[in-house]
Amino acid sequence: MFDDRPDWPPHPVRQGPYKPRRWGFYPSHATAGDQVPDGVEYRFNTVEAATIGALNYLEPYWNDDSSLVIHSGVRVSDMPRNALVTGSPGYRARLDAGRYDMSLVQLQAVLLQTERQIDANARQTAVNYEIPLGQLVHAFCLAWEKLPKKSRPKMHDWLDEKMPRTSKRKRQRHLRTFRIVASEDWPSILRTTEVAITGMESILKAARIYVGRTGPPREARTPMKERYLALREAVIRRNLVEAWQLVTQYDREDLGGADDDEQE
Repeated sequence: MFDDRPDWPPHPVRQGPYKPRRWGFYPSHATAGDQVPDGVEYRFNTVEAATIGALNYLEPYWNDDSSLVIHSGVRVSDMPRNALVTGSPGYRARLDAGRYDMSLVQLQAVLLQTERQIDANARQTAVNYEIPLGQLVHAFCLAWEKLPKKSRPKMHDWLDEKMPRTSKRKRQRHLRTFRIVASEDWPSILRTTEVAITGMESILKAARIYVGRTGPPREARTPMKERYLALREAVIRRNLVEAWQLVTQYDREDLGGADDDEQE
């Protein structure tokens, strides 16, 4: 278990030297409650080390008829056959108190390794999930276009219904990324860009730079306040034709205009 006791460790500035939160374990029976006993020793830097410590504590019971359950630990090498890990440390799994004992040179080396791993994971996430999600959005858009024009709902309302767990902003960013990678310009973008392509954000950035150098300015998106005022005025005047034209214009801007985080 992780040392998450309130007010421990003290604040690094207001209450003296920082004492890293470490990992520990305590023995418990299956019928015991969840109350953590006093006196738990938090002396392990990582959850792996705490798991090994718990297994060593239970060594007299290895490979017998009992069940050794390590709750919220992780699997480690050479575990006895009757040992079982349940639960998970979750987002805390890689917390390592040993970081605070490292020199600056060691910290910088770990930082470099971590940044490289983040970039590699971001690239694989883009390849395996983000770009394919954009292609799914594109397929849904084509399916919407096949609906009867007179009776089909607005595209984004329809997409909200068909993709309820994917927000409009997320759909648009992933769709834009897919269109970039699938376009005839993608090889040229890769060849000429100075941006390190590590994931979706870098793909969008590289494409923006490329378009700024080689193509005409893209259609700007109308700010939300101006959209609201224009639609409000059209509705007040009961000019439904104008309102429909505005909605169509805004949908077109959303599909091919600036990124959502560029619009205020």
